[in-house]
Amino acid sequence: MEKQQRNSAEKSCRRLLINQNSLLIKPAFLFFLFIVFSLSSVNAQTSSIISEYFAIPQNIKNNRVFTDEEVKFTLTIPEVSSSHVVYNFSYLNAEFQKNENSEKKKIQIPFEIYKKFDSLNSTKIEFYIIFKEEGIYSFEPVTFFIDGKKNEFKINKILAAKNPELLNARLVIEFYDKGKKSRVLYSDNLISEINAPAFKDLYFTVGIQFAREYSNFVYEIPDDSLFELIKLYDNFSVNEADNKIIRIADFKWKAISYEKIAFPKMSVTARNNNNSTVELSFPKFTVDFTNELQSSSDSHLSGKNEGLEKNLDSEVLKYLDNAFYNEEETEENVQKLSIEECDELAEKLRSGNSAYKPLFFIFLFLFLSIVIILILLRKKSLRLKIIFGIISLLFLSASVFFKIQISNKFGIFYGGVVYSVPDETSSIIMEIERGMKIKILQAGDNWCKISYENIEGWIPSKNFARI
Repeated sequence: MEKQQRNSAEKSCRRLLINQNSLLIKPAFLFFLFIVFSLSSVNAQTSSIISEYFAIPQNIKNNRVFTDEEVKFTLTIPEVSSSHVVYNFSYLNAEFQKNENSEKKKIQIPFEIYKKFDSLNSTKIEFYIIFKEEGIYSFEPVTFFIDGKKNEFKINKILAAKNPELLNARLVIEFYDKGKKSRVLYSDNLISEINAPAFKDLYFTVGIQFAREYSNFVYEIPDDSLFELIKLYDNFSVNEADNKIIRIADFKWKAISYEKIAFPKMSVTARNNNNSTVELSFPKFTVDFTNELQSSSDSHLSGKNEGLEKNLDSEVLKYLDNAFYNEEETEENVQKLSIEECDELAEKLRSGNSAYKPLFFIFLFLFLSIVIILILLRKKSLRLKIIFGIISLLFLSASVFFKIQISNKFGIFYGGVVYSVPDETSSIIMEIERGMKIKILQAGDNWCKISYENIEGWIPSKNFARI
Protein backbone atom coordinates (compact mmCIF):
# COMPACT_ATOMS: atom_id res chain seq x y z
CA MET A 1 0.00 0.00 0.00
CA GLU A 2 2.77 2.41 0.96
CA LYS A 3 4.67 1.56 -2.21
CA GLN A 4 1.61 2.31 -4.35
CA GLN A 5 1.19 5.73 -2.69
CA ARG A 6 4.85 6.54 -3.34
CA ASN A 7 4.58 5.53 -6.99
CA SER A 8 1.42 7.60 -7.34
CA ALA A 9 3.15 10.67 -5.89
CA GLU A 10 6.11 10.22 -8.25
CA LYS A 11 3.79 9.99 -11.23
CA SER A 12 1.96 13.15 -10.12
CA CYS A 13 5.23 15.11 -9.93
CA ARG A 14 6.28 13.84 -13.37
CA ARG A 15 2.86 14.77 -14.70
CA LEU A 16 3.34 18.34 -13.48
CA LEU A 17 6.82 18.69 -14.96
CA ILE A 18 6.78 16.55 -18.10
CA ASN A 19 4.42 16.31 -21.05
CA GLN A 20 3.10 12.79 -21.16
CA ASN A 21 2.88 12.62 -24.93
CA SER A 22 6.26 13.99 -25.96
CA LEU A 23 8.26 13.32 -22.78
CA LEU A 24 9.45 16.95 -22.91
CA ILE A 25 9.84 19.17 -19.89
CA LYS A 26 6.91 21.54 -19.53
CA PRO A 27 7.48 25.27 -20.22
CA ALA A 28 6.62 26.18 -16.63
CA PHE A 29 9.48 24.11 -15.29
CA LEU A 30 11.82 25.39 -17.99
CA PHE A 31 11.10 28.97 -16.97
CA PHE A 32 11.69 28.10 -13.35
CA LEU A 33 15.06 26.50 -14.13
CA PHE A 34 16.01 29.47 -16.33
CA ILE A 35 15.26 31.93 -13.54
CA VAL A 36 17.21 29.95 -10.96
CA PHE A 37 20.20 29.70 -13.33
CA SER A 38 20.07 33.43 -14.13
CA LEU A 39 19.97 34.43 -10.49
CA SER A 40 22.88 32.16 -9.64
CA SER A 41 24.94 33.51 -12.55
CA VAL A 42 24.24 37.11 -11.52
CA ASN A 43 25.28 36.30 -7.99
CA ALA A 44 28.49 34.68 -9.21
CA GLN A 45 29.25 37.63 -11.47
CA THR A 46 28.75 40.26 -8.79
CA SER A 47 30.63 38.35 -6.13
CA SER A 48 33.71 37.65 -8.27
CA ILE A 49 36.30 40.41 -8.38
CA ILE A 50 38.34 40.99 -11.52
CA SER A 51 41.74 42.56 -10.90
CA GLU A 52 42.25 45.82 -12.77
CA TYR A 53 45.53 47.66 -13.12
CA PHE A 54 46.14 51.33 -13.81
CA ALA A 55 49.23 53.13 -15.07
CA ILE A 56 49.36 56.29 -12.96
CA PRO A 57 50.95 59.51 -14.28
CA GLN A 58 53.27 61.11 -11.75
CA ASN A 59 53.33 64.71 -10.50
CA ILE A 60 50.17 65.93 -12.22
CA LYS A 61 47.01 67.55 -10.91
CA ASN A 62 43.44 66.74 -11.93
CA ASN A 63 44.62 64.41 -14.73
CA ARG A 64 46.27 67.37 -16.51
CA VAL A 65 49.71 67.20 -18.11
CA PHE A 66 51.82 69.63 -20.14
CA THR A 67 52.53 69.27 -23.83
CA ASP A 68 56.06 68.69 -25.15
CA GLU A 69 57.23 67.43 -21.77
CA GLU A 70 57.99 63.87 -20.67
CA VAL A 71 55.31 62.45 -18.39
CA LYS A 72 56.30 59.50 -16.23
CA PHE A 73 53.77 56.68 -15.78
CA THR A 74 54.03 53.95 -13.14
CA LEU A 75 52.22 50.59 -13.36
CA THR A 76 52.13 48.69 -10.05
CA ILE A 77 51.25 44.96 -10.01
CA PRO A 78 50.87 43.90 -6.36
CA GLU A 79 52.04 40.53 -5.00
CA VAL A 80 53.75 39.54 -8.26
CA SER A 81 57.48 39.21 -8.89
CA SER A 82 58.88 41.02 -11.91
CA SER A 83 60.15 37.73 -13.36
CA HIS A 84 56.53 36.60 -13.77
CA VAL A 85 55.49 39.68 -15.78
CA VAL A 86 55.93 39.79 -19.56
CA TYR A 87 55.00 42.69 -21.81
CA ASN A 88 55.58 43.55 -25.44
CA PHE A 89 54.29 46.99 -26.34
CA SER A 90 55.92 50.14 -27.67
CA TYR A 91 52.95 52.48 -28.17
CA LEU A 92 49.52 53.26 -26.79
CA ASN A 93 46.28 53.37 -28.78
CA ALA A 94 44.15 56.37 -27.88
CA GLU A 95 41.31 58.60 -29.04
CA PHE A 96 42.17 62.29 -29.29
CA GLN A 97 39.90 65.33 -29.44
CA LYS A 98 40.65 69.04 -29.23
CA ASN A 99 37.89 69.59 -26.69
CA GLU A 100 34.75 67.86 -25.48
CA ASN A 101 32.69 69.15 -28.44
CA SER A 102 35.14 68.25 -31.22
CA GLU A 103 35.36 65.01 -33.18
CA LYS A 104 37.47 62.11 -31.95
CA LYS A 105 40.27 60.59 -33.96
CA LYS A 106 42.32 57.48 -33.28
CA ILE A 107 46.06 57.92 -32.76
CA GLN A 108 49.09 55.94 -31.61
CA ILE A 109 51.39 57.41 -28.98
CA PRO A 110 54.91 55.92 -28.86
CA PHE A 111 56.73 55.67 -25.56
CA GLU A 112 59.92 54.34 -24.07
CA ILE A 113 59.79 51.76 -21.31
CA TYR A 114 62.20 52.92 -18.66
CA LYS A 115 62.50 49.89 -16.38
CA LYS A 116 60.76 46.98 -14.66
CA PHE A 117 61.71 46.15 -11.09
CA ASP A 118 60.54 44.61 -7.80
CA SER A 119 59.30 46.94 -5.06
CA LEU A 120 57.56 46.02 -1.78
CA ASN A 121 56.35 42.58 -2.93
CA SER A 122 55.11 44.15 -6.16
CA THR A 123 56.28 44.68 -9.71
CA LYS A 124 56.61 48.21 -11.03
CA ILE A 125 56.90 49.22 -14.67
CA GLU A 126 57.86 52.82 -15.49
CA PHE A 127 57.57 54.43 -18.92
CA TYR A 128 57.43 57.94 -20.39
CA ILE A 129 55.05 59.64 -22.83
CA ILE A 130 55.30 63.01 -24.58
CA PHE A 131 51.99 64.64 -25.51
CA LYS A 132 52.54 66.70 -28.65
CA GLU A 133 49.15 68.41 -28.94
CA GLU A 134 46.71 70.10 -26.60
CA GLY A 135 43.47 68.21 -26.07
CA ILE A 136 41.78 65.23 -24.41
CA TYR A 137 43.33 61.74 -24.61
CA SER A 138 41.24 58.60 -23.96
CA PHE A 139 43.38 55.44 -23.89
CA GLU A 140 42.57 51.86 -24.85
CA PRO A 141 43.57 49.05 -22.43
CA VAL A 142 47.09 47.63 -22.88
CA THR A 143 47.78 43.89 -22.71
CA PHE A 144 50.49 42.23 -20.64
CA PHE A 145 50.95 38.73 -19.17
CA ILE A 146 51.34 37.37 -15.65
CA ASP A 147 52.54 33.75 -15.63
CA GLY A 148 51.26 33.39 -19.18
CA LYS A 149 47.78 34.70 -18.32
CA LYS A 150 46.51 37.71 -20.22
CA ASN A 151 45.93 40.90 -18.21
CA GLU A 152 45.28 44.54 -19.05
CA PHE A 153 46.17 47.89 -17.57
CA LYS A 154 44.33 51.14 -18.14
CA ILE A 155 45.16 54.84 -18.16
CA ASN A 156 42.50 57.30 -17.10
CA LYS A 157 41.46 60.09 -19.44
CA ILE A 158 44.08 62.87 -19.54
CA LEU A 159 43.91 66.53 -20.51
CA ALA A 160 47.07 67.92 -22.11
CA ALA A 161 47.64 71.69 -22.09
CA LYS A 162 50.49 74.08 -22.61
CA ASN A 163 52.73 74.74 -19.68
CA PRO A 164 51.70 78.11 -18.23
CA GLU A 165 55.35 78.71 -17.32
CA LEU A 166 56.03 79.13 -21.04
CA LEU A 167 53.07 81.43 -21.81
CA ASN A 168 53.00 85.21 -21.69
CA ALA A 169 50.43 87.04 -19.61
CA ARG A 170 47.29 88.32 -21.35
CA LEU A 171 44.14 90.26 -20.53
CA VAL A 172 40.70 88.67 -20.80
CA ILE A 173 37.24 90.23 -21.18
CA GLU A 174 34.15 88.21 -20.43
CA PHE A 175 30.76 89.69 -21.35
CA TYR A 176 27.58 88.71 -19.55
CA ASP A 177 23.99 88.67 -20.74
CA LYS A 178 21.23 88.00 -18.20
CA GLY A 179 23.83 86.76 -15.73
CA LYS A 180 25.40 84.23 -18.14
CA LYS A 181 28.65 84.37 -20.06
CA SER A 182 27.99 85.46 -23.64
CA ARG A 183 31.38 86.21 -25.20
CA VAL A 184 35.10 86.10 -24.35
CA LEU A 185 37.89 88.26 -25.83
CA TYR A 186 41.68 88.08 -25.36
CA SER A 187 44.33 90.75 -25.64
CA ASP A 188 46.59 88.48 -27.73
CA ASN A 189 43.88 87.89 -30.37
CA LEU A 190 42.75 90.17 -33.17
CA ILE A 191 39.34 91.72 -32.45
CA SER A 192 37.47 93.52 -35.23
CA GLU A 193 34.04 94.53 -33.97
CA ILE A 194 31.25 93.19 -31.78
CA ASN A 195 27.55 94.06 -31.61
CA ALA A 196 25.50 94.90 -28.52
CA PRO A 197 22.00 96.35 -27.96
CA ALA A 198 21.74 100.07 -27.24
CA PHE A 199 19.86 101.50 -24.24
CA LYS A 200 20.60 98.31 -22.32
CA ASP A 201 23.19 97.61 -19.60
CA LEU A 202 26.20 95.71 -20.91
CA TYR A 203 28.04 93.87 -18.11
CA PHE A 204 31.60 92.61 -18.48
CA THR A 205 34.59 91.59 -16.36
CA VAL A 206 38.26 92.26 -17.10
CA GLY A 207 40.77 89.66 -15.92
CA ILE A 208 44.35 88.54 -16.41
CA GLN A 209 45.78 85.09 -17.19
CA PHE A 210 49.28 83.50 -17.11
CA ALA A 211 50.64 86.20 -14.81
CA ARG A 212 52.42 85.99 -11.47
CA GLU A 213 51.12 89.38 -10.38
CA TYR A 214 49.71 92.64 -11.73
CA SER A 215 49.44 96.29 -10.71
CA ASN A 216 48.58 99.78 -12.04
CA PHE A 217 45.29 98.92 -13.71
CA VAL A 218 44.19 102.00 -15.71
CA TYR A 219 41.04 102.52 -17.81
CA GLU A 220 39.39 105.36 -19.70
CA ILE A 221 35.72 106.32 -19.67
CA PRO A 222 34.16 106.45 -23.18
CA ASP A 223 32.25 109.55 -24.25
CA ASP A 224 28.50 109.80 -24.97
CA SER A 225 27.62 106.72 -22.92
CA LEU A 226 27.08 105.63 -19.33
CA PHE A 227 30.12 103.80 -18.05
CA GLU A 228 30.46 102.59 -14.45
CA LEU A 229 33.07 100.66 -12.46
CA ILE A 230 31.13 98.16 -10.35
CA LYS A 231 34.00 96.59 -8.43
CA LEU A 232 37.79 96.77 -8.43
CA TYR A 233 39.50 93.64 -7.09
CA ASP A 234 42.67 93.62 -5.02
CA ASN A 235 46.02 92.91 -6.64
CA PHE A 236 47.35 89.39 -6.37
CA SER A 237 50.66 87.57 -6.39
CA VAL A 238 51.33 83.84 -6.79
CA ASN A 239 54.48 81.73 -6.50
CA GLU A 240 53.47 79.05 -9.00
CA ALA A 241 52.21 79.58 -12.53
CA ASP A 242 48.81 78.20 -13.50
CA ASN A 243 45.99 78.76 -15.98
CA LYS A 244 43.56 80.56 -13.69
CA ILE A 245 41.99 83.81 -14.84
CA ILE A 246 42.14 86.41 -12.08
CA ARG A 247 39.51 89.12 -11.88
CA ILE A 248 40.68 92.71 -12.09
CA ALA A 249 37.45 94.73 -12.35
CA ASP A 250 33.71 94.51 -13.11
CA PHE A 251 32.05 97.13 -15.34
CA LYS A 252 28.63 98.24 -16.58
CA TRP A 253 28.20 100.10 -19.87
CA LYS A 254 25.12 101.56 -21.57
CA ALA A 255 24.93 103.37 -24.90
CA ILE A 256 22.31 106.17 -25.13
CA SER A 257 22.14 106.13 -28.92
CA TYR A 258 22.57 103.81 -31.90
CA GLU A 259 26.24 104.25 -32.76
CA LYS A 260 29.66 102.64 -32.88
CA ILE A 261 31.85 103.38 -29.87
CA ALA A 262 35.51 102.45 -29.44
CA PHE A 263 36.08 100.09 -26.56
CA PRO A 264 37.71 102.07 -23.73
CA LYS A 265 41.47 101.83 -23.38
CA MET A 266 42.57 99.57 -20.56
CA SER A 267 46.09 98.67 -19.48
CA VAL A 268 47.83 96.89 -16.63
CA THR A 269 51.38 96.15 -15.56
CA ALA A 270 52.00 92.40 -15.20
CA ARG A 271 54.85 90.09 -14.33
CA ASN A 272 55.23 87.12 -16.64
CA ASN A 273 56.06 83.61 -15.47
CA ASN A 274 59.69 84.20 -16.48
CA ASN A 275 59.69 87.22 -14.12
CA SER A 276 59.81 89.75 -16.95
CA THR A 277 57.57 92.83 -16.66
CA VAL A 278 55.14 93.69 -19.45
CA GLU A 279 52.47 96.33 -20.13
CA LEU A 280 49.24 94.70 -21.31
CA SER A 281 46.36 96.34 -23.17
CA PHE A 282 43.57 95.32 -25.51
CA PRO A 283 43.88 95.90 -29.26
CA LYS A 284 41.64 98.62 -30.66
CA PHE A 285 38.13 97.50 -31.55
CA THR A 286 34.63 98.99 -31.60
CA VAL A 287 31.27 98.03 -30.17
CA ASP A 288 28.35 98.57 -32.53
CA PHE A 289 25.38 99.48 -30.35
CA THR A 290 22.36 98.66 -32.51
CA ASN A 291 18.59 98.46 -32.25
CA GLU A 292 17.89 95.39 -30.14
CA LEU A 293 14.93 94.40 -32.35
CA GLN A 294 17.25 94.32 -35.37
CA SER A 295 20.00 92.38 -33.64
CA SER A 296 20.64 88.87 -34.86
CA SER A 297 20.45 87.58 -31.32
CA ASP A 298 18.60 88.93 -28.32
CA SER A 299 20.46 86.84 -25.81
CA HIS A 300 24.11 86.85 -27.01
CA LEU A 301 26.64 89.38 -28.20
CA SER A 302 27.58 88.78 -31.81
CA GLY A 303 30.90 89.43 -33.54
CA LYS A 304 32.05 89.92 -37.11
CA ASN A 305 35.14 87.73 -36.80
CA GLU A 306 33.41 84.35 -36.50
CA GLY A 307 36.71 82.47 -36.28
CA LEU A 308 37.62 84.04 -32.97
CA GLU A 309 35.93 81.40 -30.83
CA LYS A 310 37.89 78.68 -32.60
CA ASN A 311 41.10 80.12 -31.14
CA LEU A 312 40.04 79.28 -27.60
CA ASP A 313 42.16 76.43 -26.28
CA SER A 314 40.47 73.68 -24.29
CA GLU A 315 42.22 74.60 -21.03
CA VAL A 316 40.95 78.19 -21.18
CA LEU A 317 37.44 77.01 -22.01
CA LYS A 318 37.46 74.79 -18.94
CA TYR A 319 38.19 77.70 -16.62
CA LEU A 320 35.84 80.08 -18.38
CA ASP A 321 32.98 77.63 -18.06
CA ASN A 322 33.32 78.17 -14.32
CA ALA A 323 33.54 81.96 -14.82
CA PHE A 324 36.48 84.01 -13.62
CA TYR A 325 38.68 82.75 -10.86
CA ASN A 326 38.62 84.95 -7.79
CA GLU A 327 41.18 84.48 -5.06
CA GLU A 328 38.48 85.14 -2.48
CA GLU A 329 36.53 82.16 -3.77
CA THR A 330 39.33 79.75 -2.89
CA GLU A 331 38.37 80.13 0.74
CA GLU A 332 35.89 77.29 0.86
CA ASN A 333 33.10 78.21 3.21
CA VAL A 334 31.10 75.17 2.24
CA GLN A 335 30.01 73.26 5.32
CA LYS A 336 31.36 69.72 5.10
CA LEU A 337 29.84 66.67 6.76
CA SER A 338 31.39 65.48 10.00
CA ILE A 339 32.29 61.82 10.51
CA GLU A 340 29.22 61.41 12.74
CA GLU A 341 27.02 62.86 9.99
CA CYS A 342 28.60 60.45 7.49
CA ASP A 343 27.67 57.56 9.79
CA GLU A 344 24.10 58.85 10.04
CA LEU A 345 23.85 59.19 6.26
CA ALA A 346 25.17 55.65 5.77
CA GLU A 347 22.62 54.33 8.28
CA LYS A 348 19.75 55.99 6.41
CA LEU A 349 20.91 54.60 3.07
CA ARG A 350 21.46 51.19 4.61
CA SER A 351 17.89 51.05 5.89
CA GLY A 352 16.66 52.05 2.42
CA ASN A 353 18.63 49.24 0.76
CA SER A 354 17.18 46.65 3.15
CA ALA A 355 13.79 47.20 1.50
CA TYR A 356 14.97 45.29 -1.60
CA LYS A 357 15.02 41.91 0.14
CA PRO A 358 11.32 41.78 1.16
CA LEU A 359 10.33 43.07 -2.27
CA PHE A 360 12.27 40.25 -3.89
CA PHE A 361 10.54 37.60 -1.78
CA ILE A 362 7.14 39.17 -2.49
CA PHE A 363 7.82 38.94 -6.22
CA LEU A 364 9.00 35.35 -5.82
CA PHE A 365 5.85 34.39 -3.88
CA LEU A 366 3.56 35.98 -6.48
CA PHE A 367 5.37 34.28 -9.35
CA LEU A 368 5.25 30.82 -7.74
CA SER A 369 1.57 31.32 -6.90
CA ILE A 370 0.81 32.11 -10.55
CA VAL A 371 2.82 29.04 -11.68
CA ILE A 372 0.87 26.76 -9.34
CA ILE A 373 -2.47 28.21 -10.44
CA LEU A 374 -1.63 27.73 -14.12
CA ILE A 375 -0.54 24.14 -13.48
CA LEU A 376 -3.71 23.32 -11.56
CA LEU A 377 -5.91 24.83 -14.27
CA ARG A 378 -4.34 22.47 -16.81
CA LYS A 379 -5.38 24.70 -19.67
CA LYS A 380 -3.21 24.89 -22.76
CA SER A 381 -4.68 27.96 -24.43
CA LEU A 382 -2.34 30.31 -26.30
CA ARG A 383 -3.54 33.28 -24.24
CA LEU A 384 -2.49 31.65 -20.97
CA LYS A 385 0.91 30.77 -22.43
CA ILE A 386 1.46 34.38 -23.53
CA ILE A 387 0.39 35.70 -20.11
CA PHE A 388 2.67 33.23 -18.38
CA GLY A 389 5.58 34.17 -20.63
CA ILE A 390 5.12 37.91 -19.95
CA ILE A 391 4.87 37.34 -16.19
CA SER A 392 7.99 35.17 -16.28
CA LEU A 393 10.01 37.81 -18.13
CA LEU A 394 8.85 40.54 -15.73
CA PHE A 395 9.80 38.42 -12.77
CA LEU A 396 13.18 37.59 -14.27
CA SER A 397 13.94 41.28 -14.89
CA ALA A 398 12.85 42.26 -11.39
CA SER A 399 14.86 39.41 -9.86
CA VAL A 400 18.03 40.40 -11.70
CA PHE A 401 17.56 44.04 -10.64
CA PHE A 402 17.00 43.14 -6.99
CA LYS A 403 19.93 40.74 -7.01
CA ILE A 404 22.27 43.40 -8.38
CA GLN A 405 21.05 45.94 -5.83
CA ILE A 406 21.59 43.50 -3.00
CA SER A 407 25.01 42.42 -4.28
CA ASN A 408 26.40 45.93 -4.82
CA LYS A 409 28.19 47.28 -1.80
CA PHE A 410 28.60 50.99 -1.17
CA GLY A 411 29.93 53.26 1.52
CA ILE A 412 30.17 56.89 2.63
CA PHE A 413 33.76 58.09 2.48
CA TYR A 414 35.27 59.93 5.44
CA GLY A 415 37.49 61.96 3.13
CA GLY A 416 41.11 61.67 2.06
CA VAL A 417 43.29 60.25 -0.69
CA VAL A 418 42.95 57.10 -2.78
CA TYR A 419 46.09 55.02 -3.44
CA SER A 420 47.02 53.04 -6.55
CA VAL A 421 47.83 49.94 -4.45
CA PRO A 422 47.16 49.03 -0.81
CA ASP A 423 50.27 50.82 0.44
CA GLU A 424 50.50 54.33 1.89
CA THR A 425 53.88 54.83 0.20
CA SER A 426 52.37 54.21 -3.25
CA SER A 427 51.26 56.91 -5.66
CA ILE A 428 48.02 58.83 -5.01
CA ILE A 429 45.32 58.53 -7.69
CA MET A 430 42.90 61.17 -6.46
CA GLU A 431 41.42 62.88 -3.42
CA ILE A 432 37.75 62.48 -2.45
CA GLU A 433 35.83 64.87 -0.24
CA ARG A 434 34.13 63.70 2.92
CA GLY A 435 30.54 62.52 2.51
CA MET A 436 30.90 61.14 -1.04
CA LYS A 437 29.34 57.78 -1.96
CA ILE A 438 31.86 55.14 -3.05
CA LYS A 439 31.46 51.60 -4.42
CA ILE A 440 33.24 48.80 -2.54
CA LEU A 441 34.85 46.38 -5.00
CA GLN A 442 36.94 44.35 -2.58
CA ALA A 443 36.99 44.47 1.22
CA GLY A 444 39.80 43.39 3.53
CA ASP A 445 40.81 43.84 7.14
CA ASN A 446 43.15 46.76 6.49
CA TRP A 447 42.46 47.91 2.91
CA CYS A 448 39.48 48.15 0.58
CA LYS A 449 39.40 48.52 -3.20
CA ILE A 450 36.85 51.16 -4.20
CA SER A 451 35.47 52.86 -7.28
CA TYR A 452 34.52 56.53 -7.52
CA GLU A 453 33.48 58.23 -10.78
CA ASN A 454 34.79 55.20 -12.72
CA ILE A 455 38.24 55.52 -11.13
CA GLU A 456 39.44 52.65 -8.95
CA GLY A 457 41.91 52.63 -6.11
CA TRP A 458 42.60 51.58 -2.52
CA ILE A 459 41.69 53.19 0.81
CA PRO A 460 42.12 52.12 4.46
CA SER A 461 39.18 49.97 5.61
CA LYS A 462 38.48 52.26 8.55
CA ASN A 463 38.03 55.33 6.32
CA PHE A 464 34.39 54.82 5.33
CA ALA A 465 30.97 53.84 6.69
CA ARG A 466 29.40 50.86 4.92
CA ILE A 467 25.91 51.27 3.49
